[in-house]
Amino acid sequence: MHEIITIKTDLPKRKEERYIPFSPDFIGLLKRNLERHKFSDNEVVQTIYFSNDDHSLPFLLTLKTRRYLPAKHKSEPRTFRGKWFFDIKERRDDLKYKTRIRVTLKEALDIANKKYGKKIMTLRPFFMLKYKRQHYVYNDGKGVYARFSIDKNTRYFYFDNKQKNPVLIGTEPYPRLEIKTKGNSKKLIGLIEKLKSDLKVIPVISKKGQAYNLLCKYMYKKDSIFFLKELKECEIESKLVSKTESVFPLVFNALRSGKYAYKIPSHFKHVFESSSINQYYKNSKESFKVLLRPDYMSVVRKGKVKVCSNSENLKCILKRSETKQRFENIQPEILKKGRLQGELYRYRKAFWVENPETRRIYHISFDICQTSERKLYEMEVEYTGRFASSVQPNVNEQEIVDDIARITKILLSLSGDLRESTLTKREWLLKGSNR
Repeated sequence: MHEIITIKTDLPKRKEERYIPFSPDFIGLLKRNLERHKFSDNEVVQTIYFSNDDHSLPFLLTLKTRRYLPAKHKSEPRTFRGKWFFDIKERRDDLKYKTRIRVTLKEALDIANKKYGKKIMTLRPFFMLKYKRQHYVYNDGKGVYARFSIDKNTRYFYFDNKQKNPVLIGTEPYPRLEIKTKGNSKKLIGLIEKLKSDLKVIPVISKKGQAYNLLCKYMYKKDSIFFLKELKECEIESKLVSKTESVFPLVFNALRSGKYAYKIPSHFKHVFESSSINQYYKNSKESFKVLLRPDYMSVVRKGKVKVCSNSENLKCILKRSETKQRFENIQPEILKKGRLQGELYRYRKAFWVENPETRRIYHISFDICQTSERKLYEMEVEYTGRFASSVQPNVNEQEIVDDIARITKILLSLSGDLRESTLTKREWLLKGSNR
């Protein structure tokens, strides 16, 4: 391995915020309030994220390499030679910590696997992103600093092991604004709040989170998988809580072993990872949830929770009505139809198991729900439906409830850290709040 050069970064410890600006004059507003700053003439960013098909990296750890390209470069460079910036980013509470070194792509991957890789599933280049970035800065000269970055024309690629070149899996329909701050002052707080109001921003998940979301869509389409629900506008699921995310790989590996009655389908063995921002609203008529992602939004309405009787005598099997209204693009006017009660960032890893006898499919997910102050670790087992080719005319709701109970019982037997719960995300978020 060649000499590893550590790079000093301007924001090794910082607070990060991400938004989509809906003001048509967002560039003009930034120019009038901030100083345009160019770190170099190369403003096209190419980023490669490391991961693996088991998604074994912790949710809040990011391993990526990055380089900066001139505006006039070959559309997709076929070579990844030369030096890259290798960034290790960890989120702790409300802050992110970044370490940067300058190495080759191979050296970065060797370092990542030595420290974070698993023997059964090593890390590899997983995603590649390309976008154009411009910076605007605030600096009071006294240690308070903020960088406002505008990213445009973001394209997402996936390194499919079966493909020679990375596959385009999506593009971003909006520019995005990222605000990174170090230190604080009343002046900076006021400036940020004014700009957010003038720019008409809506919060957005990270680009890494969106890459995982787009990969889910790609896998569904690639494998031609369609689930058909027998129960319409109804949600049946179990809820468990934990204190650590290490529960997920434990559960996944146990069920992957094939020792249990419920099997991971041979034709759909994927682990999916996803992210969303969940906002909870209330008006004079109803409460509703808005799920925000860069390429679409969903408005979700849920009814009262009922605890279901089941074969395992568990108290965590819940049923409630559920309706979803999906929009292909973000609709800011919908967010004005209620008063925002609270907001959380939801990270998720999930896989599916099947009852081989009935061909019913169940979704096992592990979520970290995070605000600036708290985290909720939650595991759910939810009825998904059947593969389109195996739908039967007879519907037996109690069979579904008992399947969920038996799967949940298996999960409880695998980890003493899991506990039964009836707590919904809304209840957790608003607990102790007067909103």
